[in-house]
Amino acid sequence: MSKAEAPDGAGNVEIDENLHSRQLAVYGREAMKRMATSSVLITGANGLGVEIAKNVILAGVRSVTVHDTAAVALTDLSAQFYLTEQDIGRNRAEACRDKLAELNTAVNVAAATGPLSEDFVRQFQVVVATTAPLAEAKRLDALCHPAGIAFVWAQTRGVFARVFTDFGPSFTVYDVNGEEPHSGIVASVSSGCPAMVTCVEDERLEFQDGELVTFSEVVGMDKLNTSGPFKVKNCKASSFELDVDTSGWGEYVRGGIVVQAKQPKSLAFRKLEQAEVGRPPRPADAADAAKLTALAEALNASLPAGSPAKLEAVDGAVAAALAHGASAEVNPMAAMFGGVVGQEVVKAVSGKFHPIFQWLYFDSMESLPSPEQLKEAGGGGADEYEPLGCRWG
Repeated sequence: MSKAEAPDGAGNVEIDENLHSRQLAVYGREAMKRMATSSVLITGANGLGVEIAKNVILAGVRSVTVHDTAAVALTDLSAQFYLTEQDIGRNRAEACRDKLAELNTAVNVAAATGPLSEDFVRQFQVVVATTAPLAEAKRLDALCHPAGIAFVWAQTRGVFARVFTDFGPSFTVYDVNGEEPHSGIVASVSSGCPAMVTCVEDERLEFQDGELVTFSEVVGMDKLNTSGPFKVKNCKASSFELDVDTSGWGEYVRGGIVVQAKQPKSLAFRKLEQAEVGRPPRPADAADAAKLTALAEALNASLPAGSPAKLEAVDGAVAAALAHGASAEVNPMAAMFGGVVGQEVVKAVSGKFHPIFQWLYFDSMESLPSPEQLKEAGGGGADEYEPLGCRWG
């Protein structure tokens, strides 16, 4: 976890095993205790924001604060499932707080409507932004990064989505994959450097070169049981080598179990940077689509030769599709990325599983009609493409 990890006392937290039995099996007790002492801020109570809030509340963190300064509009009803027409005009966070709180009474759910000051933000272990423009996302990230507060910026635009994560300059993943440690039954150990370890052939070994292992119950070369962990190399189906000299450790007699020693992984995240127009392109606006394409081409041209992000040419069709749908929030995309980002929040507070490092981009271009199909369908003005009632909703 980061420097802003859950408050001390996580070891004294009691986990409701009936409520969280399946999560305990996946995350483990220690990770669940860290989750149960963590507070999460989600700014943006749109469709994506409420999906994330739902998943994080069900996961069992200590508290979730949903923040928004906007009032409910008719367009919000396309993807925000906790809002109704009766909520129009109310603050979005306040309008959905009570329904979110019903999901898990063990989680303290609050609504916030004021400015996100530094003092306010520093109360949390994770900050998620779903409606923040780039300038505001950069400001929040600048507050979070030096404090080790995990920051996630996520947006869906029509059938496009992106996720940015910054878990601070020094974040520890306690368990990269959540799998049980690999193991094997020892059949023999050679004396020398490197030492060859052979295991019984009942099961194929899953050790990888560079991993660390520990030994127990070895008879005759007892130092294997008390030393280590040892780095393995030249891993085969039933054997591997130890990067150590065992020539003075006596002769191997019998027995022994070798187990993978899972090691924490430290990640150094970078901050978010750079901005342009400040609003999404208008739907069905050829000029905005052309402008977005030109911006993408200029950005691509500015990248140094050999950069992994540099393209041979910007795909104008992709840029145009993004521009035409950028104002729409599509419920299936909000649901999908609510799950993705919810998992990133859980990773941030638990230290379990490797997080996104640091960008994720997704599109579902194949879901869109062709320009010819759109033309044949006809339609009126820009209101045709409003999220509520539009052909994508």
